[in-house]
Amino acid sequence: MRSGETIRSIDYLQNRAKVDKERIGNPGVTGKNPEKEENKMKEILMKQIKGTRTIEFLFSADLEVELHPNEDPARGVHTDTVLKEILKEVRGEGKYTNSSPPSFILFNGDTDARYDKKYRDIWEQLESLCPCYYVFGNHECGFFDNDANKWRRYHGYQETYYSWEYFHKGTTITFIVLDTWCAQEGKSLKCYHPGTGGQIFREEEKQWLKEILDKAPGLTIVFAHAHMWCPPKGRTQDNKEVDELLKILKGTYEEGKIHRSANIFFNGGHHDYPSCEKVEGIYFIDPLAGIHKAYARVIIDPINKKMDYIGRFNEKSYLNLNLS
Repeated sequence: MRSGETIRSIDYLQNRAKVDKERIGNPGVTGKNPEKEENKMKEILMKQIKGTRTIEFLFSADLEVELHPNEDPARGVHTDTVLKEILKEVRGEGKYTNSSPPSFILFNGDTDARYDKKYRDIWEQLESLCPCYYVFGNHECGFFDNDANKWRRYHGYQETYYSWEYFHKGTTITFIVLDTWCAQEGKSLKCYHPGTGGQIFREEEKQWLKEILDKAPGLTIVFAHAHMWCPPKGRTQDNKEVDELLKILKGTYEEGKIHRSANIFFNGGHHDYPSCEKVEGIYFIDPLAGIHKAYARVIIDPINKKMDYIGRFNEKSYLNLNLS
């Protein structure tokens, strides 16, 4: 069976196993049995692909381990609860018994818990059961000595931005992960931790994104921990880099020429402003932070171009979104 997602996901695990020797000493998961993980992944993906016309994945952002100084302590830290629930959903336990296994999990930046010893066991379980994709956020800078090359090697990525395709019944979905926090300085890929207003969007990444969007044969889904205000209007804390990203997402960056736009943009970095709005044909989704007890299951029907964003715990739901 032809499935770009299967190939890409298996490559991810193999690459991760290869770079275990390059681990930089941060607490986290090492691939103890890559062959077992690969076989389990094949089993999950084949179950997902066979007999269904949708692709389903789990989505979370800002799974941090402590509240920001300006946040009310009474809100509490719910990262442990969220991760345990995600694990239940991946395993198909309890109320998820009749749910399709997710094809993958997308962690959209500031995934602090991934690098904290306290959560090591649950990450080992998650990554052995389901492909996990990671987005580089501003918090990741602090865990990897402000060197994004260490982060990408840790996860087995060739770059801090990447894409993969999902093929099913004559349709294709292109998934795109962006990096909005790094700048090349000599041989180092430096990253910064200024938060909103300090986003960086490298020239080579801009050109790569333009090409990916123009060549994509079907739906395009973009993820970035961009701290972008969604929907993109009245963006007093965004900068020119975010403005340029928006033009590329909309396909309006070259006057007089028509370029393809993205269908959905998943944001990250804002803890308390959950929203979903369609602007100039693109859905901009801003999630509630995982630390505040939230994540979502995303169901995409690429044939009918529909999407359901089903919030878990405190997250909002957005149903029957028209991606045409």
